[in-house]
Amino acid sequence: MMSIALHFIAGFRVNFPESEETLWRDFREIAPHFLFAPPRIWERIARDVMADIRDSDPVKRLAYRVAMWIGYRAARSRLRPGRTRPSTGWRILYYMAYWLALRSILDKKGLKRVRRAYTGGAMLGPDYFLYLHALGVNLKQIYGQTEVAGIAVVHPDNDVRADTVGKPLPETRITIGPGGEILIKSPAVMKGYYRNPEATRKTIDDNGWLHTGDVGEITRDGHLVIHDRAKEIITLSNGTRVAPQIVQNKLKFSPYIAEAAVIGDKRPYLVAILNIDYPTVSRWAEHRGIAFTSYSDLSQKPEVLELLREEVSRANKALPREMRVRRFVSLFKEFHPDDGEMTRTRKLRRRVIEQRYSELIEAMYRGEDEALVRTEIRLEDGRRISVEKRVRIISV
Repeated sequence: MMSIALHFIAGFRVNFPESEETLWRDFREIAPHFLFAPPRIWERIARDVMADIRDSDPVKRLAYRVAMWIGYRAARSRLRPGRTRPSTGWRILYYMAYWLALRSILDKKGLKRVRRAYTGGAMLGPDYFLYLHALGVNLKQIYGQTEVAGIAVVHPDNDVRADTVGKPLPETRITIGPGGEILIKSPAVMKGYYRNPEATRKTIDDNGWLHTGDVGEITRDGHLVIHDRAKEIITLSNGTRVAPQIVQNKLKFSPYIAEAAVIGDKRPYLVAILNIDYPTVSRWAEHRGIAFTSYSDLSQKPEVLELLREEVSRANKALPREMRVRRFVSLFKEFHPDDGEMTRTRKLRRRVIEQRYSELIEAMYRGEDEALVRTEIRLEDGRRISVEKRVRIISV
């Protein structure tokens, strides 16, 4: 749609990085005007900026903090419902912050020339969304499915919100069905699944509504809010319903946490299995003289576990009490598509994770301080090996 169809319609240059290894170097050289990327790319950019600032000298850190304070003020003004135009004084302050600090950051990350940027494929957390707008990135959410030709909902130019995915495209209707499921009716909805009429009947009802399987709500001004996949909603033992994606996004708004699998269905409270962000945490460890040999070794260092405890505590403060994570572990391996723990588009398969690490999860709920984890890992050459390692369980 973007690399071919829009290229023919609007006439723009499409760029290809040389390789996966040179992606970020090529990205800065290309400096695109128009950009679409999944949340993991935007999270990577934001974490890199945070890490770079923490490693910079005091003068640069001070300039960044002042510029971001102004940037956040400007972003919140732009992104709130019924927004009003900032005063002349604030606009002048923002332009000064942009030219003195933010423009340099955007340039280093290849974002200086971006006019329109989009994110989709999963919900980007509001914290990251607001952070990128504070930096000066004109970022918008996209929501859709393959079954509706990709995009059904998008933020209009003059009506962008951090907590929504935008408004329906022309000729697209959105309604909320039983259980909060999002239903879509549009000329772009597919005719059906190829040679699978039974699956088609389950997905498109007799009135032509596409059942998305996502849970959400529509705001009074017509914006769509996504909570999570219907099958992913957690119900605690006291009946409280929790959208794990909201909690996971809060946890991942840390330069040190790459992935978080939140668990707690039919349990008294939430627990989490975390993946450290190896590039950021390794830099953090090197600056503190902490020796390590690998991801597995670094993830279990006492200093790293204490760092993660602080980050989880910070995330908990921004969440309602029933949505707070009480215990967590830092897994000694990254979640990976080859191990079935993620899709190829980097979405967590929580059910697979719960089954694979069931003994670890039970140990967390039994109140144990550590657990023996046994799992199987697929190597790059296709071989599978069994791994056994003890991990500490941290209470928050």
